[in-house]
Amino acid sequence: MSRQPGPPTIKMLLRHLEWLQAQGSSYKLQAASCKRQAASLQAREDIIYEENERLLDRSAKPQAPSHKLQAPRKRHN
Repeated sequence: MSRQPGPPTIKMLLRHLEWLQAQGSSYKLQAASCKRQAASLQAREDIIYEENERLLDRSAKPQAPSHKLQAPRKRHN
């Protein structure tokens, strides 16, 4: 099992949380810690997902030039 944070780790923490809660009140502190860890990882994943969506939206839309292009001036002789 990879120790990289992400969806598989969150699922594992949630399964472990269920097990801890099923064991009764003697595992209450461990269950609370596990729940905080899962929530923290989920929040981080949500931020990463939202940032990726923003980047994809930005790259899909044509970007306006950062400066206005001016038509060449006519020379008056």
